[in-house]
Amino acid sequence: MNSEIGRLESLLGKMVHPLASARLAAAKSLLFKLESGLFGDISRSVSCVKLLNDSMVEALALILSSDDWKQAGNTEGDILSTLCQIFQKISTIFDGSAYA
Repeated sequence: MNSEIGRLESLLGKMVHPLASARLAAAKSLLFKLESGLFGDISRSVSCVKLLNDSMVEALALILSSDDWKQAGNTEGDILSTLCQIFQKISTIFDGSAYA
């Protein structure tokens, strides 16, 4: 479990990278890993769920701090779209069992 937490922390740190292309790559990687089940049992850990939630909110705040995401074909818009897909995936994975 500790190695999964370490991998998750590393990836989430890249979600707030100064370069939009790096943030997009991290978001796509996170989505892929969540869809593929590569993070194993992180949904059973309150600390992982909180870490994921806090990082996603921070990444969203970074995107929404400017109007760049509103422009068609902009990387920030692609990141926002990917984050929405991640939030959707998270809602299906985490059923509240981590909080029990």
